[in-house]
Amino acid sequence: METHTKELGIDIKDFNRFFFILFCCVSRFAFSSSYESRIDDIIDVLWAICEETTWAISAHAKMGNRYCYDFKKNKLLLPDWDYHIIDLFACETAASLSSVVYIMKEALDKETPMICQRVQEEVKRRVIKIFTEYSEMWWMKLGRKTHNWAIWCVANCLWSILLLEKDDDYAVRGIDKVIEICENYLDYFDGQIDMKLNVIYHNE
Repeated sequence: METHTKELGIDIKDFNRFFFILFCCVSRFAFSSSYESRIDDIIDVLWAICEETTWAISAHAKMGNRYCYDFKKNKLLLPDWDYHIIDLFACETAASLSSVVYIMKEALDKETPMICQRVQEEVKRRVIKIFTEYSEMWWMKLGRKTHNWAIWCVANCLWSILLLEKDDDYAVRGIDKVIEICENYLDYFDGQIDMKLNVIYHNE
C-alpha cells in the first residue's frame, strides 16, 4: 500500500496521522489522574473513533477478501463500512476503547449512557464478532506457521472480550479461539521474528 500511495503523491505517514492522533488522545485523557476534568474531550474522541469507517490503517487495506485499493486501476477506494479488517491497529483500538469504558463507565454514564453503549457495540461488531465467528484473516489460520501478528492481535481481542463481552457463552467461544491460535503459533514457532523490534515488544 505504501508504494501505491507514493505513486499517487500521498505520504503514508500523513495518511494515517489522524488515526494515531485520536488513538493517543483517548489513551492520554482516559488514563490521566484528572480524567474527570476532560470528560467532554474523552467523549468527543470516543465518538469520533466510533464514527470511523474502519479501524484498520490504510497500509493494511488490502487484507481480507475485499480491498480498499484497486491495484489494477491504481485507485484508492472507499472502505466497506460493513466489512471489518481486523489488523494490528483495529485490535489495539478495540482493546484501548474497552479499557476506557471499563475504567470510566460510571463517569461516562453520568454524562450520557449512549457513549459506553456505542463503544461496546462498535467493539463487538468490528472486532469481537469477526474474531470469534470467522477465520478469514491470514493470521488466524491454523495448521501452519503464522506470524507475530497472531499474538499481538489475539492479546488485544482477548482483552476486549474479557472487559466488554456480557454473554458468557460467547466469551468462552472467543477465549477458546484465543487458545487455539496461540497454541498453533507456538507449535510452529521456530525462534525467528518476522517483524521489527517494536512489534516484538508488543508481543511480549
